[in-house]
Amino acid sequence: MNTGVEGANEPREDVFSKAFLPLVCISGVAFVLFIVGVCLFSFFGERYADRLSGEIGELQSQHAQALAEIGQTENAIAAYEKALALRFDDPRQRGWTLRRLGRLLLQEERAADALPYLQECIAAYPEDLVAQDLHASALRLTKQYAALVTAAQAWEAQARGQGNAHNQSLAQYSLGMAYEGLEKPEEALAAYLQGHALEASGVNAYHAATMAYKLGDYERALELVDAYLEVGVGWRLKSAKRLRRQIESARQS
Repeated sequence: MNTGVEGANEPREDVFSKAFLPLVCISGVAFVLFIVGVCLFSFFGERYADRLSGEIGELQSQHAQALAEIGQTENAIAAYEKALALRFDDPRQRGWTLRRLGRLLLQEERAADALPYLQECIAAYPEDLVAQDLHASALRLTKQYAALVTAAQAWEAQARGQGNAHNQSLAQYSLGMAYEGLEKPEEALAAYLQGHALEASGVNAYHAATMAYKLGDYERALELVDAYLEVGVGWRLKSAKRLRRQIESARQS
């Protein structure tokens, strides 16, 4: 006799469907969201990754700058070099990185190592007067005087175009140093005099006085050294005082 007990605890088909319907819906929504996520990532993910990789150069450069500020110079140099091997999102940031690395190498008395970075910087950004200054210093320290003549003239032209008399004066000083290195005292004196005319409080007066003295123009040398003594500092001031005594002695002999 069938008492109805057999299968009494088994769920009926309609009961099963109603019980699991919410789970089926949730799974379906999750699957749709997954597909949408895959599509969005495939569309935007590559762009995001590209942008992130483009910012790595900037981030590495900032890390290098922080290392330099706390005195970890060698680590900073390595970090700057690593940054320059990466892609930059902003090309100007790369230029500043080149300049910072060049400056740091100069401070470490590694002028020859600094030159390629500074040359790349001013090739891309000739209007960067700080980089022009550093580049000229590197050429002077490596005694590349013929190249320094060209670099100083280009720097002066850039400064003149920007109406920056201070940098014009500094460029004339570098030009004078280049001509001294090439053993052209008349050209050196002319460059120093132009620099002094642009900025009377600069170092050009001292170097012009030195050149005038060597050329035997004692009156001009005395005038220039007196002008420098009013504003001089450091080793040049001590040397200028000694130079003045030499000029006076030469005038009296």
